[in-house]
Amino acid sequence: MYPYVFYHALSSFLAFVYGIYMVYISGSSYLILMSSTVRLSIEYFPRISTSFV
Repeated sequence: MYPYVFYHALSSFLAFVYGIYMVYISGSSYLILMSSTVRLSIEYFPRISTSFV
């Protein structure tokens, strides 16, 4: 029972570290993607709304 608990804690810790690592790696690209998406929506939303109106 003890090795199973140790393995579970180790796997959860590694998953936590891997998640932080992935967030750290993809953080800059995610921010760039979000900023470009917001910019495109700001540029194209008035055209779409005026075309519907």
